[in-house]
Amino acid sequence: MSVAEISERVDAAYRLVQGAAEGSPLPYEGVFRAVSVLRAKAAEWRRIGDLVEQRGLAVYSVRADPVYLRWQMERDAAVGEARRRFRAAREDLHRAREDREQGLVVSLGGEAGRRVREWAGRYGVTPGRLLDELVEQARVDEAGQLVVVAFMPSFEEGRA
Repeated sequence: MSVAEISERVDAAYRLVQGAAEGSPLPYEGVFRAVSVLRAKAAEWRRIGDLVEQRGLAVYSVRADPVYLRWQMERDAAVGEARRRFRAAREDLHRAREDREQGLVVSLGGEAGRRVREWAGRYGVTPGRLLDELVEQARVDEAGQLVVVAFMPSFEEGRA
């Protein structure tokens, strides 16, 4: 964009600011917001025009604009951080779904919990491991009753 084109944009932005401020059908807050945006655009075009003049450029280029380059780096960093947070949240959800699919959280209070903890301590296993093996040993007989045969909890590595 040439210096003349930039000057034209600055003038057009200022004309829009003036037009928005005078006789607008918008309520005051809407006019104020519109004028603020237009002033910011006009100021940015003025900054670009000044940069082109100071650097003696024939046309504006973002590669020659340190303010734009800083904004671009900040935007890239913010986008990268947002992507990192999104991936982390997605991984957390995936992990939670796997946990729900693979395991069951059981809270045993009172006498039942005390007995399970006591038995687990007696055999040197965790309460979760004892319940896991108890369920593995359980069967339903012909009468539809739940039956658990006598067993000794195993001490295999890698089990709950």
